[in-house]
Order: sequence, then structure tokens, then C-alpha cells
Amino acid sequence: MTRLIDMTLYTDSQLTFTCQGRVIAMKTIITSRSRINNLFKPWLQRVRYHSHQQKIIFIFGCQRSGTTLLTHVFDQLPYSCVFGEYSPLSSKDPERLRLNQLDNVRAIIESSPAPLIVCKPLVESQRALEIMEYFEDAQAIWLYRDYRDVASSNLKKFGPDEGARDNIRPVCDPGYAISSSRTWLSENVSTESQELIEQYYHPEMNPADAATLFWYLRNEHYFSQRLDSHNRVHLFNYDRFVNQPSEMLESLFRQMNLPFVLPDYIYRDIHTESVRKGNNLELSPNVSSLADGMTEKLLVDTQNAC
Repeated sequence: MTRLIDMTLYTDSQLTFTCQGRVIAMKTIITSRSRINNLFKPWLQRVRYHSHQQKIIFIFGCQRSGTTLLTHVFDQLPYSCVFGEYSPLSSKDPERLRLNQLDNVRAIIESSPAPLIVCKPLVESQRALEIMEYFEDAQAIWLYRDYRDVASSNLKKFGPDEGARDNIRPVCDPGYAISSSRTWLSENVSTESQELIEQYYHPEMNPADAATLFWYLRNEHYFSQRLDSHNRVHLFNYDRFVNQPSEMLESLFRQMNLPFVLPDYIYRDIHTESVRKGNNLELSPNVSSLADGMTEKLLVDTQNAC
């Protein structure tokens, strides 16, 4: 039983349980329709898929862009193993966010019996190209969402500092980046973007502007790493996804050469309730213009990929 627990799907929510007097924590799926299935899924995969070659998918993008919903979709596949942001893949990081050395990541992935491995290291999105070059056969999804909704979601969940200002401060304050364990926020940021943040950032700045600039910085990595011309990276629009889930998923699965077979109930979890919740954000004209420009680039690249 311990082996089965060790191989359970790892995502972002945590469950504690007691075994022989010891309190043990483990990662479980986002929703738990069938915990029995979660425990026995790895065992069934060993029996049924032991000779299958593994496919690896990485999910990148800005936080609060719908990546949890997308991993939930993959989680429903009987042949998948999902590693969320907090998982054994980041076990050596004190914050349990940054990926382990890639050799170690590969070893953990290869120890899974699942034919499909899905990993969501969002804090490594600025290293997406490096990761894709290391995992030569892997594919990646870059998920993006309307900047107003992302900014609104960050502010609602984390507040004006942790959800906004503190996410761009590391770009212009290296000392803070190190002391706050937020170095990932300043990695591989272009000189142009660094100068941009230095121009806007101050401790009392409009948090909506800060949250939007964070969205801008994270999505700029898609273009600065030239992922728009990478044939194994697939750009995916959250807003279209929740409005046309079957069509969008079928297209995505086809691009990645995956069988498109999903349980009907998965579509009940996909809705448009979170769309346009940020329409009332008060943004400065310059920040709004920057974000609009990035949105246009993403939408054009999405259209070109169709």
C-alpha cells in the first residue's frame, strides 16, 4: 500500500492521514471523485500500460491562467500521471516550488508507470526552452488568459502585495528577490522589460497595474524564448477553452497525438463563470496599452497555429 501511495497523482491540494500512529501528508488531485481510483490508478497502469512509451507534457504560463483546470482534465485520463506545482519534482527546493535538477526530474518521471506524464512547473516558465531542450521528445502547452481576469484573480487570492507588487519588485530589486526566495521572477527577464518595471514600480503603486505587469512579464517569456516558432510548444487560450471546451481540447489532443477520449462529466467542471471578472479593474492607460499589445501578439500566434 505504501508503494501505491507514493505513486499517487501529485497536484496542488494536500491531504493528511494517519498510518500506524504517524501523520503522513500526500498530494491528491484537485477534486476527489474517486480516491480509490487515485490510489489504484498507478497499479492499474503497471498492469495495462507497462510496455508503453512515455509521453511528457509540460504546462507553462502565468499563474492564475487556468492551468489547474487544464491539469484536472489530464488527470481524468486513465493513462496519465499529473505532477502539479508542489510535487516530488520540486522536493529539494525549500519552498517546494522550483524544479529539482533535471536529471532528478527525469528519474522521477521514468519511475512512474503512466504512459502520459503531465508536469506544471509554472515558476520555471522562463526556463521553458531549456527544459524542452533537455526533454527532447516532450511537448509543452503555454496557457494564457485575459490579463484583466488574471490580475483580478491574483489580487483576490493573494492581495495587493503578494498578488501584485511583490511579483514585479524582484525584477528591479535583486536583494529582495534573493531574500524572499523569488529569484524565479527575475530570471531571464529582458533588459527592456527590466527598464520597464524600474519605470513603473514603487511600493505604493496601483496593485492592478502591478498585477497586469506581472502577467505581461510572464507571457513575454513565450516570445523572448522564441517558443512561438517551437514545433513542440502549443499556445492555448483559456477563454476559448472554457467557451468551446470540446473543440479546443480535441484540437489540442490532435496536435499532441493523444487519443481524444474524455469522460462526459469533465465538461461539467468547465464553465465561463470566471470570464470577464476583471473588466472593472482600474488600470493606467500605459499599462493597459502594453497588455493589449501582448494580448494581440498571443492571439495572432494562436490563430497562426490553427
